[in-house]
Amino acid sequence: MSGLFTSINRVARSVPFHGIGEDLLKDQAASLGLAIQFIEMSPSPSNNEYEESMVEFLKKCKENEITHAAFGDIFLKDIRQYREKLVRLSGLQAIFPLWGEQTDSLARQFINDGYKASICGIDGSKLPYSLLGHHYDAWVIDAIRKSADPCGENGEFHTFVYGGPIFSTELSFAAAGTENAFTDFRTLLLQREDYT
Repeated sequence: MSGLFTSINRVARSVPFHGIGEDLLKDQAASLGLAIQFIEMSPSPSNNEYEESMVEFLKKCKENEITHAAFGDIFLKDIRQYREKLVRLSGLQAIFPLWGEQTDSLARQFINDGYKASICGIDGSKLPYSLLGHHYDAWVIDAIRKSADPCGENGEFHTFVYGGPIFSTELSFAAAGTENAFTDFRTLLLQREDYT
């Protein structure tokens, strides 16, 4: 058994830091042929709430014979150790399939392989907000080279992947507005086109 999971703001029904609506995430999972589960949290969860909710969710996964939880982290050791700790508390094993990859090569491979993504979150202290909504492509990678990691590994930006070789259909979506999670971080609220 395999599937996706993410935390979600139980009021806004969108992913914190990404601004992606719940229904669009369901469409993404369906196009990938995967189930998706949501870990519901308050609009501004404390670290304790996050950790307790995550461990409780992962323990339920363990009860359903799930053995591993995979994360997309690439080189931040403290984040990896934090995730490993939470996963270990649940009795599962954490895996990091992208760990140690060169981020420039990884980003260009993602594009060359035909995947499509849109920039949905920007840390304005590191990159211009004008990149919000821009297609993630080689131009972006070259434009941000001096001020950000090409995969946004330090939180400079977030993307929403909406198409590619493993998608059964390319997703349609629209930006319904912007949300500000922190002073410098701004996200587009991405939803199904029929919701805007």
